[in-house]
Amino acid sequence: MEMDEAALRAVCKEHRHFSTPHLNDTLYCNFKGFNSLAGLEPYTGLRALFLEGNALESTAGLPTLPRLRCLFLQQNMLSELAPGSLASQPDLHMLNIAGNQLMQLKGLEGCTTLQSLNASGNRLSTAAALAPLAAGCPALESLDLQNNLLKDGPAVLAIVSRLPALKCLYLKGNPLVSSMSSYRKATIAAIPSLTYLDDRPVFEVERTSAEAWAKGGVDAERAARAAYYEQERAREKRRVAALRELREAGWKLQREASGLSGSGDPALDGLPEDCEATEQENEEPESLREARQRLAAFTAGRAAQDNQLQGCEESDVLAVLEESRANQAELHRSALGSSLGTAPSAAAAKQSSSTWDNSSCALPAASAAATVPEAKLTVEVHGSCAAGQDMQRAEGKAPPSGECISRGSPGNPTAAPCPWDEAELEPATDSDDEGSASVEEEDSEGACLDALD
Repeated sequence: MEMDEAALRAVCKEHRHFSTPHLNDTLYCNFKGFNSLAGLEPYTGLRALFLEGNALESTAGLPTLPRLRCLFLQQNMLSELAPGSLASQPDLHMLNIAGNQLMQLKGLEGCTTLQSLNASGNRLSTAAALAPLAAGCPALESLDLQNNLLKDGPAVLAIVSRLPALKCLYLKGNPLVSSMSSYRKATIAAIPSLTYLDDRPVFEVERTSAEAWAKGGVDAERAARAAYYEQERAREKRRVAALRELREAGWKLQREASGLSGSGDPALDGLPEDCEATEQENEEPESLREARQRLAAFTAGRAAQDNQLQGCEESDVLAVLEESRANQAELHRSALGSSLGTAPSAAAAKQSSSTWDNSSCALPAASAAATVPEAKLTVEVHGSCAAGQDMQRAEGKAPPSGECISRGSPGNPTAAPCPWDEAELEPATDSDDEGSASVEEEDSEGACLDALD
């Protein structure tokens, strides 16, 4: 698309600019598809010209715009900067030529007012391509050369170090960043005015250490860094002392105005010198201390148990548990036999007790009194049962008339007594209306009555 007077008027109408060209200070000609520059002579009042996203191959045709400060030419097809087209702009401060096909920056000679240049994303590969910057851009402060093809780091630094006002430099995305040894320190040392490099600022301590590194190596860098921090601490002490002197001078004036003697803050007169020492510490509640002591005792007890159980094998524990269960079962049978009038067995009469053995890791067996409750049985029988009559005579009671009720032989007064079954004990139940047998059991595992004669 050709840039002519009609096209520029259409742009002004689209963006609601003035129809009189020299009254416009901004012109948005971006993304219009222009392939050349023409017809811009009447726009003498422009301060910002946007030509981004077109098909421009050269800056030829750009007239002298005396008030132009910002020129945006990024994302075009520029392969050259026409000689004199940019140098003829007397007040140009910012130029953006990023994303083009430039292989050199020839054409920037004479841009004495240029302060910011963005030439990232081009095809700059040699230090000679940057030579026009050192020759004709003495006021350049910000230079963006990211994502180019610059390889020779020392030569590039030699060019950019000739820019006396350079403060911000961007070189990321170039091969020289990875190929140079100590790239950041070398760059900072080569450009004394640099305050920002790539992605972070250049602080004073970094500059001091980088310059020392350039002169004396790593040892000089460490010494310079230590000396810098020592100077910072001394400077801070001086600041604190100056502040203290100011405060004391103010207190002195207050005391003189109030007719007081002494020194220090008059508002603190009458207070002890060490206020913190006289303050009583807040005591914690008694309940909190007791709870903390109980928790400590519980933790210590658990730790002792864990230390005792440590090293015990599972088989030893199972063996002790089996022995304890057998002793408890034998004690159950002994207690049931005693309640029925039979003599306890020798095994049941023996109470097993043991103490803790650290060497064998044996667990203590519980005593009979602690683990087996006493079994109490209450038996009601009729007088016709022989066993019931004997038991009642021994207690001094008259045997009642009736029949004995036993499991499996209800109402049979002549049935022989049923033997005691040690393997399985079950409580007897009522069989008919003529007799009954009730069993009251108070054992953890249960005791039962098999039969009564």
